[in-house]
Amino acid sequence: MNARAILLCVLLALVAAVSWWGLQAPLRAADQPRSLAKWQHGTLAFPISQPWHDELAEVLKTAPLLALTDPNAPTIVRHLLKQVTWMDPKSVKVDIAFPKGLRIRYQPRWPILRVLPPEGAPVYLSVDATLLPPGVQGALHEHVLDLPLDPGISLPAPGRRLANALVQEGIRMHVDALKVQEVTGLKVLRLERQEGYPVSAKEIPPAMTIVLADGTQLFWGRSSLTRDPLGNTFVVKMGILGSIVRQYPGLASISRVYLDRLPIRILDSKGAPLPFQDGVLLHVPKD
Repeated sequence: MNARAILLCVLLALVAAVSWWGLQAPLRAADQPRSLAKWQHGTLAFPISQPWHDELAEVLKTAPLLALTDPNAPTIVRHLLKQVTWMDPKSVKVDIAFPKGLRIRYQPRWPILRVLPPEGAPVYLSVDATLLPPGVQGALHEHVLDLPLDPGISLPAPGRRLANALVQEGIRMHVDALKVQEVTGLKVLRLERQEGYPVSAKEIPPAMTIVLADGTQLFWGRSSLTRDPLGNTFVVKMGILGSIVRQYPGLASISRVYLDRLPIRILDSKGAPLPFQDGVLLHVPKD
């Protein structure tokens, strides 16, 4: 082997040694336990208020030191994040982003109801009736509807579910209310227990009223997700409401519409009955 070939072999060996050392450095770093307290947010698709940020930071501070080479690290972090009361535990995904650290992706518990206790400040509930901690803001308000609570309902701690027939029916009614808003273009403000329905029937889903932004009340009955053999179906109610909106654009001068039972009744702002045409028959209120 001539000198040139020997020199080439030596150079290749040096390059291989340097490459091997370069690869080993990140591996050695990955073996070093690191604290999850040193974290930062990437691009956010939803706002994180300061109280929510602080709660997440406090939970991550309690995490043990973890190495990226620990195969249990993602599972440990995933279980840890279940303690964050505003985070949807089903959405949490933890991956190893070698060599930087752990990549965590998650969604918040999106609020759908702002419940209004007879006394005290309003609180927010997610779709599974979980009470959210203070800090709901920005785009998270987009589809939130108000729901006044009955007296005597005790609120759980944040992160716990509120078990109550009125609340459960309010959550189911959220679907119907958004459909009413979409089809009619009328802004829905809140849901409430239908006037006259007894509060004493605590275990039974109550009949509900949809209240529009201008105060108009749609006596809706039970939601489309609750079986009500005596009430009008969702399709019937939507069809009649559509006919009423065509006859009375924007429901102008209307204070109440009774859609849950036949015969359908419409009242003006003074409480007097109004006629309406549903496309086939002219319904004229009796004297």
